[in-house]
Amino acid sequence: MATPDQPHRPPLSPAEATEAIESIRRSRSLPSPVDRGPARDARRDDIAAVTRTLENLQTRRARRQRERSITPLLQQLDREATLRRKRFGQLVELWVALLPREIAERTTFTMLRGGSLSVEADSASVAYEVNRRLRSGLLAELRRGYTGTLTRVMVSVAGRR
Repeated sequence: MATPDQPHRPPLSPAEATEAIESIRRSRSLPSPVDRGPARDARRDDIAAVTRTLENLQTRRARRQRERSITPLLQQLDREATLRRKRFGQLVELWVALLPREIAERTTFTMLRGGSLSVEADSASVAYEVNRRLRSGLLAELRRGYTGTLTRVMVSVAGRR
């Protein structure tokens, strides 16, 4: 606790705590002529208590070492890829089953976000045919068969925006 004569001191950093511990250890090994009798024992107990406290603080307040391996990043990427594969996989299977093979082979899924599926067709005629089929009931069939949210399908021609 700080008194008016002694200002409040912030906690010691790990380096400062280590230096304080080493300083106390060095002072123990060099006894002074004053260090004799019961006062010496009391002082030694105080030093031991301070040393234990500093070591305890040093272990609890020390910064945790970051993991430097790429394992967590790879695990996260694997989880995301698995999720996307499951999400797109079901939709791709429905797409191929509901559209004629010639049309399905000439389309590519580009994005599925917020229930909106973006599809690129390799030509304007394929995009027109997909849009016509979507309006005539393909979208409703996709919604029925897909377990995720599908609100709309946007078809564009590849290479054009």
